[in-house]
Amino acid sequence: MASRAAAIGLLAIIALAVLAGDDEPDPAVIARHVEDLGSDIFQDREDAMRALRKFGDDAIPFLRKRATSDDLEMRRRESDLLADIEMRGQMQTFNGHDKGVIALALLPGDRQLLSGSEDTTIRLWNVADGTLARRFEGHTKQVWTLALSPDGKTFASGGQDRTARLWTLAADTPARELASFADGVRCLLFSKDGNRLLVGALDEKIHVVDVKEGKVVRAWKGHLDAVLCMALSPDGKTIGSGGGCKDQSICVRDAGSGEVRKRLAGHAEHVCAVAFVDNEHIVSAGYDNIVRLWDIGTGKVERTFTGHQERVYGLAVSADGRRILTGAYDRQIRLWDLRTGEEIRRFQQHDDGINALAFTSNGRHALSASNDATVRMWYLPRVLKVRP
Repeated sequence: MASRAAAIGLLAIIALAVLAGDDEPDPAVIARHVEDLGSDIFQDREDAMRALRKFGDDAIPFLRKRATSDDLEMRRRESDLLADIEMRGQMQTFNGHDKGVIALALLPGDRQLLSGSEDTTIRLWNVADGTLARRFEGHTKQVWTLALSPDGKTFASGGQDRTARLWTLAADTPARELASFADGVRCLLFSKDGNRLLVGALDEKIHVVDVKEGKVVRAWKGHLDAVLCMALSPDGKTIGSGGGCKDQSICVRDAGSGEVRKRLAGHAEHVCAVAFVDNEHIVSAGYDNIVRLWDIGTGKVERTFTGHQERVYGLAVSADGRRILTGAYDRQIRLWDLRTGEEIRRFQQHDDGINALAFTSNGRHALSASNDATVRMWYLPRVLKVRP
């Protein structure tokens, strides 16, 4: 049992190193794991399979070199691994929710992940091994949205029960109800200093909540339908928000006053997701199946990303601004090169529609939330570094 626990612990350390690192992996380590695929010891073979899956694309050349091995069983394992990495890409599944998972929030350091579900619960997961760290209960209906505070110590949640709640990650204490609203809470966003929580609701308004006082201090108008999504620019000065069917636009607002500076029009239906690329560009997606890249200054679409066959709810931009992830109710996740519009990879192992997506901080892995009640983790192809 001790050796088994040590092996699991080692794999978790390897997983965390792969998640955190952005450097080229040690070829000797990958080669050693490939050699262990031929071990006579079952546990050594299983450990090698798990470790190589976590290396993702970096393991492919090493596996291909051994594709002609005389050991039939070893060739089978190598073939299975190549299929996992090249075709499926799945690294980890987080099981436990009873109904669809609607929201995700990745904690600083990428070691833990929050998920909010239609089953009314919020769960905290250990990313390295997919185990459940904690369960948060308090909402009486579906949880639709999560927002992590800038200091990473607290998070807010909202949903169908028309409340916004504040939770403490370090302490096992009940949530504090910040405010209640006339309609469901569809999206949440902390101000850059963490003092205000913006609440996008189905009543067409963005409500500004003073976090310390726990009260609504003002309401921003501008949308003609439900506020379905919000995002904050990297410099914290601009907010983008998307509206429902009667609106179909993105409001670009001053983050301090809420004043609408520009309205981006072009979507044919609900705008379900927005994300900033940088302070001058934003991407959006929704019910018309098309993802758009906007130049905020000109108000024009710079590029469209087409291919999804149903509404797009999931949208994420990598930290370096070079890639985007899109996820739709066609059950597909697509990875795109933002500059060229090229589709780099496609993942389609979820059994139902995709609601939310996230990149790890180094851009090497993706996380997805689905109506199939799971959160899944995927390895992504390495971004080639531009040489000076």
